[in-house]
Amino acid sequence: MSGEATSPSSCTPDSSCQGGGLHHAFLTNFLLGWLRILPCRVCVWLASPIAFIFYHLAHPQRRAICANLEALRPEDGPLLHWWGGFQVFRQFALTYLDRLWHIHFGHEVKWE
Repeated sequence: MSGEATSPSSCTPDSSCQGGGLHHAFLTNFLLGWLRILPCRVCVWLASPIAFIFYHLAHPQRRAICANLEALRPEDGPLLHWWGGFQVFRQFALTYLDRLWHIHFGHEVKWE
């Protein structure tokens, strides 16, 4: 499915998005600066520790995700819910990197 079909109002580097959103946020611009100079493998490797930091800073979101995981899998212990919550944050970070690479640098996303 093409990007236009899934997100017809998404911002492209050529268009001007007046609403701001993530494409004009400080952290996104900061991340784009690093994506320009670091190799892709280093960015993917750095996604885990950075997601770990955000996982600990986002206390309400962390508790909500862990509560959802506990509701889905009550037989797992709290440690597995905590680890699963971190994996949700990590996968979001990797997906966001894929989206930035595709929109701003024209890389084709290849999911294996």
